[in-house]
Amino acid sequence: MRSPLDLLQLALEMGQRPVVLWQLLGIAIALGASKLLIGVRKRSDQFWLMPIASLLLGLVALLLASIGIPNEIVLVITAVFGSLTLLQVIYALLRKLRMEATLDKFFSRFARPAVIVISVALLIRAAGFEELWSVSILPTNAGGQYPLRITIGEISRSLIAFYLLFVTSGLASKAASIVSKFSLGVSTESSEIIAELSRYIYIFSGLIFILISIGITGNFLIAIAASLSVGIGFGIKDIAANFISGVWLLLEGVIRPGDIIYIDQDPCIVNRLGPRAARLWRERDNADLVVPNLQFFSDTTTTYTSTDRLRRAEVQVRAALNHKPSEVMALLEQIPSKIDGVLTSKPPSALLIDYEPAAILYSLRFMINDPMRNIGITSSVRQAIWECFEEHGIEIPFQKHVLISDARHKAQLASKKPQQ
Repeated sequence: MRSPLDLLQLALEMGQRPVVLWQLLGIAIALGASKLLIGVRKRSDQFWLMPIASLLLGLVALLLASIGIPNEIVLVITAVFGSLTLLQVIYALLRKLRMEATLDKFFSRFARPAVIVISVALLIRAAGFEELWSVSILPTNAGGQYPLRITIGEISRSLIAFYLLFVTSGLASKAASIVSKFSLGVSTESSEIIAELSRYIYIFSGLIFILISIGITGNFLIAIAASLSVGIGFGIKDIAANFISGVWLLLEGVIRPGDIIYIDQDPCIVNRLGPRAARLWRERDNADLVVPNLQFFSDTTTTYTSTDRLRRAEVQVRAALNHKPSEVMALLEQIPSKIDGVLTSKPPSALLIDYEPAAILYSLRFMINDPMRNIGITSSVRQAIWECFEEHGIEIPFQKHVLISDARHKAQLASKKPQQ
């Protein structure tokens, strides 16, 4: 079995062969000419780059075959560009049919990577490096407790399997959500929790299966887990704590996607509960927040959608002392019913809070059905209070400052002296 150094030496020798050099030169000329043609035509859109490059590479392959020079490497590169051209044409047709959003992830996460991976494998075969897959990068430890030998081929297959595992985890979670919702009859929120947990289980089970398939035994996994436990205790304890907190949040269901919670006195919508952090959307500045899952356990979190979406809003206002509190409170209780977003099924209540030196402080409390609109609704209520008070002649007191100059002050004192 050859070592990596032997294969590197073989690659250097093959790179110096005239047959390989002619093919590499032809590929470079074809790609350079295609780029030059696009530049001469001054096309800002690079749509025609792939088709022109495929055509020129095909002509180079035919030219090499006609003069008796092997063209396996050129044919592989031609197949790569031809496949990418086909995918590009299909995607362009879907865009015209306005269907690109449906298959966008399929093209970006599966189709194009699959073409590249298959092309690399064919290129290695065409270059005569089939033995590369059997090269061992971790030699056998015959005398050790956990013998292990991993080849480049096994690592390559494992990386492809890892990629497919993460790509298809979304499909597994959606399938679990559909089954739990329609077969078991659970609610939408519960089905989302089941989908997220199913995704974690799917990824974890797949990782274990892939590691076992490349020769990593159970004892070796236990040894790795023991080693990681030390690292978790010192270096990645926060990541582990956030992951465990995320799983516990999903199981307990206290905070779920779609809930409205308050972060730093701002209402935010929970868009997603991830394995490490939750993604929130803040309406005030249209910002996306990433909050570690552990924060929901270490700090007090206020939620208005755990059982329902109702929230009690409050507006405080002052009125002059010369107005009867009963009349002011009666007017205040009539205002919220005219505002959009205020629940009329739950009557508002006006309360007298305090007597102040120049005013009486009142509180108007009412129920709203959307906590995210709290600021807008309370703003409308405050405006309606001002208009109502102006209509009924109720004064909203404010501080008045009277500035008296020194000369005027002396004149006032002189005028108050008794006449002699």
